[in-house]
Amino acid sequence: MADLLAIISKAVFEVDSKGAAVGQVLPLDRYVSTNKALEPLRAGGRLFLVTVRPPDERLWLVAVLESPKHDGKAWVAKRNVRPIADVSHLRGTIRFTSNSGISATKGAMGMSLQTPRELTAQDVGLLLGSASPDAAPSTTVEPKAPAEKPAKNGAVPASKAVASKAPAEKPAKKGADVAALLKAERWADALEVLLRLWQDDRAPELADLIERLSSRLPAPKSWRLSSADAASTNLVAFLGTLTDGKFADSLQRIQELEKLRADPRVASALTRLIVTPPFTAQSSREFWSSLYEQLGDRHADPRTLATVRPLVSDYLSTFGATKMGEAMQRRAGALVATLTERFPSPPAADVAALLALVPAEKAAAPKKTTLGGKTLEDLLAAVYENPDDDGVREVYADALLELGDPRGEFIVLQFRRHRGETLTPAELKQEAALQKKHVKEWLGPLYDVLYTTHLEFRRGFLHAAQIRPVAKALPAARNHPAWSTLRELNMSTGGTNERGASLVIQPNARHVRVMTAVTFQVLDELAASTDVDRALEVLGISWLPLGRDADEDPVPSRAWAATLTGKAFPKLRELHLGREAVGNPEAVSGLWSSPLGRRLELIRLSAWSLDKADALQFMSHASKRLRVELDFDPLMLGSNGNGTLIVSAEEPLGGDDQAWTRIVAALDPATWKTVTITGGALTASQRSVLEKRLPKATITAA
Repeated sequence: MADLLAIISKAVFEVDSKGAAVGQVLPLDRYVSTNKALEPLRAGGRLFLVTVRPPDERLWLVAVLESPKHDGKAWVAKRNVRPIADVSHLRGTIRFTSNSGISATKGAMGMSLQTPRELTAQDVGLLLGSASPDAAPSTTVEPKAPAEKPAKNGAVPASKAVASKAPAEKPAKKGADVAALLKAERWADALEVLLRLWQDDRAPELADLIERLSSRLPAPKSWRLSSADAASTNLVAFLGTLTDGKFADSLQRIQELEKLRADPRVASALTRLIVTPPFTAQSSREFWSSLYEQLGDRHADPRTLATVRPLVSDYLSTFGATKMGEAMQRRAGALVATLTERFPSPPAADVAALLALVPAEKAAAPKKTTLGGKTLEDLLAAVYENPDDDGVREVYADALLELGDPRGEFIVLQFRRHRGETLTPAELKQEAALQKKHVKEWLGPLYDVLYTTHLEFRRGFLHAAQIRPVAKALPAARNHPAWSTLRELNMSTGGTNERGASLVIQPNARHVRVMTAVTFQVLDELAASTDVDRALEVLGISWLPLGRDADEDPVPSRAWAATLTGKAFPKLRELHLGREAVGNPEAVSGLWSSPLGRRLELIRLSAWSLDKADALQFMSHASKRLRVELDFDPLMLGSNGNGTLIVSAEEPLGGDDQAWTRIVAALDPATWKTVTITGGALTASQRSVLEKRLPKATITAA
């Protein structure tokens, strides 16, 4: 049986128990939760419920549920009979079976208790004693050190397995039995001893030894892991697939990790996800809650502190400048505070002798091809140097197939699609599976600066992506040759894509032909990089606040003026301007006669926020050379001059007759002679409104 402690959130407590005070009895009979950390209660035990009270973070014990049973939604028991007690004085005394204690950092106590934790017998005695109606606040009692369990296989107790640099008694003999296990290549037995040691001594050197030793073992067979499974398998490689597939699978997997005992391999895997977040939507909150709870408690690791601390000050550049990003920045900050308190100075261990007994994985030798004696690296470099040459890609694919490399099959499948062949359902499934499994390897450093959910490969290589400028990953990704095959790039990154400028102005990114969601910060860098022979054909500017006082921020005006010269965009044929740029029609008046404007083939302007008459004035610049389009979202009006108007929509305009009526009212009957309606953009009634406004125009549907 186990006794566990769980927290009732401030919001829930104030709704369900408003006005409660110390000494009162709350007749609670249930705790609504499906948290897997409470599963030990199925074998019996007690559930101690606490809450944190403002304004000074007093810790109250509010109820004790005896032998609760789970009904699928909540843990249910007989009504609580114990009065509310203020147990704040026990905050520094309660240690839990993990010996982690309760955070003393201001503002972090609630977070440190988010995951239910198992109480020691001494913890229970202290809580029940303090909860007695007549009990006075007790003095702090130092808990006795937990009794050590004998190690398996005749090894010495775990606490004597590795020599610690911290003061200890007779360190000379420590590590002897672990060394014997390693010499006998009893990897799993040695790992079991070291993992038990890591429960109490979380030295980074010890964690590194555990991870290296793990590589000598087979991978787990499924995600239904027990602590015994983790101690006998290669958890390091297996955890690399934690976020593969659907989000629901990732959520289930990370919740499985909540059951494992403290493990530095889990800590490493979860920490990497903070550095390169796989999910950023609001719907992923449950995943992140589990991750931060585990890193702050069960799998707390001083290496996490060293990795996350530098990110906290500007975590929005990693996660995204959204409300979700702000919440994640707060979580990261709270985690740093919790780990700083727990590890004021990282523990250290001398494991050099043991590391020498664990063979390191051998690096794979460069594979040679039979095609002219060139290495695969040589052939890949040729692809990057000639990204538009399909022949070079196919030579590379042949070499890969000869060596049994799966990328060869992937390139062949994509070339078949490129040539118009229809792939079978099995081939489509195989194509997707190969990309999913190997995309990180194929992209190299680019993997950490691109959203993996927005990747598109064509002819075996990266073709389209959305940038994700993670600060820590930028140096390795800058000017990497893999950029050369990229043709379409979405720069939308939650308002922080000025960091991405260093990635897109590089010479290896000069082959990008379509760039969208560009802000004025990036535009400023692009327009100034006139020394790059850029292949950009379509440029979409999403944020360019023109008309602003130059003294307030000169960058937008400077970037726009440099853009109009066209020097940095010699091949540009389409320009799309967002609503911030067009909000002041006078601000873009110089576009039409500028060097850039005189050679463009299409200019698309976001017009839905403009006065309709003002917006339609832009159409007067349309000509046989220049097509002008007004984006009213979802409606699009376009013209090639000569009195021709084209009405289209990505989706039917539907019943928004009021907006359509305002647009039609701004049309000049003397200007428009021909109107073509495409794609069923208008309903019959909307077309009727148009016909009444333009009685002499020829109106057809395409």
